[in-house]
Amino acid sequence: MAENRSEFRAWAVFTAVFLVVFVGLYALYTLLEPWLEGYYAFLARTTAGALAVFDPQVSAVGNRILYGSTASLKVVEGCDGVTVFILIAAALAAYPRPWKSRLLGIAGAVALLFVINWLRLVLLAYVRFYLPEHFHWIHAYLFQSIMIFATLALFIVWAGRSQPSGRHP
Repeated sequence: MAENRSEFRAWAVFTAVFLVVFVGLYALYTLLEPWLEGYYAFLARTTAGALAVFDPQVSAVGNRILYGSTASLKVVEGCDGVTVFILIAAALAAYPRPWKSRLLGIAGAVALLFVINWLRLVLLAYVRFYLPEHFHWIHAYLFQSIMIFATLALFIVWAGRSQPSGRHP
């Protein structure tokens, strides 16, 4: 019976910390979103730069990736990867490990998710410009699922690397 209470308490603490961190970071993101245009422009510029290596018609203006004058892809909220950054940060912050391990895990996971999201943007721009008939399905279903799966997989790998400390935040 005491073991069940202890297990329930651990889940309750994890859930509470997860929710507080997730809601807090998402609220901060929502407040800062109007000031993230520079980040969106950076993503557009670097994505266009990667594609321009293979096709000089690809360029970027502000947060838009352009294919000559025929097509464009706009980087906006939701394309930036921040939601999965917040999700992984909340999950790792809530997991019972020493804070140093949690913070290193958050930094590493966010960096890896940034790279995965950037590659997603490069592939989305490629599909938008060269295979436009497949863009909606790939954007709305395939890559959304990949980002969620990558986030979950990172959490499982990180959490499985060693036993929890037994300490809670």
